[in-house]
Amino acid sequence: MKKLFLLFLLFCLSTKTIYSQSVGITFFKGSWGDLLVEAKRQQKPIFVDVYTTWCRPCKVLDKQIFPQEKVGNFYNKNFINYKVDAELGEGIEIAKKYGIVQYPTLLYLDTNLDVYSPEKVIQTEKELIEEGEIVLKKMIQSSQLKELSELYPSHQFDKEFILEYAKKLSDNNLPTQSILDTYLSKIPESEWILLENLQIIGSCFSSMDSKAYQVLYPNFSMLVLNESEASTRALLNMSKVQRKEKKRAIATHDEVLLDKCLNLRYLMLGGWSDKNKATLDSQFVHFRKQAKIDLYFTAKDWMKYHQECKSYVNEQNIVSTNSLLLNTYAFQYFENITNKAFLEELLKWLNNSPEFKINPIYQNTYACLLFKTGKKKEAIKMEEEILKQRKGNQAEIENYKNVVFKMKNNTLLKK
Repeated sequence: MKKLFLLFLLFCLSTKTIYSQSVGITFFKGSWGDLLVEAKRQQKPIFVDVYTTWCRPCKVLDKQIFPQEKVGNFYNKNFINYKVDAELGEGIEIAKKYGIVQYPTLLYLDTNLDVYSPEKVIQTEKELIEEGEIVLKKMIQSSQLKELSELYPSHQFDKEFILEYAKKLSDNNLPTQSILDTYLSKIPESEWILLENLQIIGSCFSSMDSKAYQVLYPNFSMLVLNESEASTRALLNMSKVQRKEKKRAIATHDEVLLDKCLNLRYLMLGGWSDKNKATLDSQFVHFRKQAKIDLYFTAKDWMKYHQECKSYVNEQNIVSTNSLLLNTYAFQYFENITNKAFLEELLKWLNNSPEFKINPIYQNTYACLLFKTGKKKEAIKMEEEILKQRKGNQAEIENYKNVVFKMKNNTLLKK
């Protein structure tokens, strides 16, 4: 009787263990051809784990992540899952076809067999699920965009369709200018400023160099005051383009383009309204000055860079209000500017900043500038004073010691 009871107890325990185990991802068994047939039958995308037997990260995925219940629930619901050894049988051709040279490689194929790859290395259960969600979203967007593309030839002048199509193109970082040009080609220019057309122009807007900007800029307030979904969509796209074009202007040193971006930015901040205009104008001066300084810094036009910094410092009182920004500019001077008059002028600004008299990071910048203007003894003395005050952070201490060493050996300015 005792034996029977023990057997029954062991059975219960083993049964409990079996049913409490995580299900994990269920992988399709069969050939690659069978997999494609099954995916087509179920109309589901495919998830493929391409591995090798010697790959340690592959084994981590296989033993620790794929068996997780949450992972299995998500992938079994949304994908047909498949594993293939890249060095065996069909796996050799599959790896070759998709250009796979490192392992593991995770592939996602939609119902048209278009390939999507993860954006990062997967290391956790959460990351694998998040990556699957991102891929599914991209697949849906791609499918919707394909459908709209097919409908476009027969809907080129359907305003609601154009708005939806432009949004999908913009969401996928695809150009919208051609559909705008086609749409506007059939409309008299006098009608471009109608609200419904401004909404389309704003949604398709992609460049400050276009006719669209010339139409949108003077009529911006019409979109702001309308508050409809179509107007909001147009404004969001215009904001996105403004940021992109500002980066392009700074990278290409295009002052005309930068001014256009800044003017549109002003309107977006509320410049079309008289409400709190004085406050807005003050804030915008900061924005404009910083953008100009960034452009001249990128262009290495040190004369204009210095003039803009000087104007900014004098007009906006950043010496007293923004020591961090002042230190950023000071370090840029140290690294790039050789004109002694400019450097001496900068030192005067720093002398008037309370933070530069007490903050060791700023004092270090000041000491380096002293050295660059030929005041070697003063620079070394200041740097050594910083060292006496520093305690605890060994990395910082070593850095300051290194600066002193370079000053004494006249190597601080050598790159």
